[in-house]
Amino acid sequence: MKKIYPLFLIIAVLGCNDAPVQNTTVNGIVKGLQKGTLYLQKVEDSLFVSVDSLEVAGNGNFKMSAYL
Repeated sequence: MKKIYPLFLIIAVLGCNDAPVQNTTVNGIVKGLQKGTLYLQKVEDSLFVSVDSLEVAGNGNFKMSAYL
């Protein structure tokens, strides 16, 4: 039993490393949108939280990015 404790300790230490945060990019086209605001939102504690926003004027192409 005493030999198992160091094994669990090693597994716990190796499992606690921080993975690098990935950048998320969302791009696309909204057909028919001439003017307005696009919001990139995420759900946090059952509420929508805006991560990024973009003003659109005349072109429906967009590209937004955020660290999630």
